[in-house]
Amino acid sequence: MSTNSQSEEPIAIQSQDPSTSLLVEQNELLDTEFSKALESIDSLIALYSIQPDDEGAREQCSDLLKALRHNQLPLAQGSAKLLDLERRFHEAYMDKLKELSLLEETSYSHVSKNNKIFFEQRMKSLQVLELEKSLGKISNIELSSGERLDVSLSKERVMELLEAERKERAIVSFKNEDLLKPEIKDLRRDYDTWGKRDNELKRYLVDDLEAMDKKVKAIVTKEKWA
Repeated sequence: MSTNSQSEEPIAIQSQDPSTSLLVEQNELLDTEFSKALESIDSLIALYSIQPDDEGAREQCSDLLKALRHNQLPLAQGSAKLLDLERRFHEAYMDKLKELSLLEETSYSHVSKNNKIFFEQRMKSLQVLELEKSLGKISNIELSSGERLDVSLSKERVMELLEAERKERAIVSFKNEDLLKPEIKDLRRDYDTWGKRDNELKRYLVDDLEAMDKKVKAIVTKEKWA
């Protein structure tokens, strides 16, 4: 009994694919970088929240600047390592593609001519079956007038029915457009409003934060040489 229970236990499979290891390492490093970036943002927010008149403002400012300087080097090193991991992953990925391409070419060259012909004939048979099914569904198409398209109809009658259907659908489409005009105007107004908000947010994230970053770097440089 003990032998059978041991044989039924799942076997842990560990991938030796280098690209998988690179992805795991990259993911862990991204988590670390993200945490450090959040710490720096919190320090920046706290730095700009200090009131000059508050007691201990100078000491708080000094501590926050030290924290920012402390995170600068690890963030830069982490970014460089992320770029290196991305490069290595791309190289490993291209190597795998080359292996797969070579394996596919080698495998195809060993396939016999008869098997290839059989495969092609099988695919053609499946295509014929799909075509037969689609042709059988034509008789089930019901038009707005209540009539049905049928393979027994003449070409002229089919064209007549389709032309009448086209006109009927055009009329319905125009009516729907008139009914939906107020909703379309509301949607356009909302779209314009959200577009303005999006532009304001982009301006804040790009211009304002960039200016804030320059100020912090200037303060850090000044404090460094003080």
